Amino acid sequence: MATDFTTEQILPFVFEVVDGRGRRVAVDGTPTVASSDATVATVDLVAGPDNTWNGQVNSVSPSPSGTTQRITCTADADLGSGVQEVVGFFDFTVSLDPRTGQRIAEVTPGAATDKPVA
Repeated sequence: MATDFTTEQILPFVFEVVDGRGRRVAVDGTPTVASSDATVATVDLVAGPDNTWNGQVNSVSPSPSGTTQRITCTADADLGSGVQEVVGFFDFTVSLDPRTGQRIAEVTPGAATDKPVA
């Protein structure tokens, strides 16, 4: 199931690699992260505590009708000279925030001034 958020929101996430018993493990180097459609959302990833990585999906525009986008995180779980690529992902959609789709008329009066003398 895709996570839904709006054009006025960010979506935080945490990326971590665990072993077969559910214990968090270190990765070799910095994981890479990508958005399937940067015109809908961009993504950032920074190192967090204890072998975790904190990410943030930044909405750019609404998802095209009927589509889902994907964030993909890739890391090397082999701490030696080899490579053991592990990949995690999640799907999301971005909808137009109702506050930006709504239009409200506002009229702001100025300060009163004297009429010119004729």
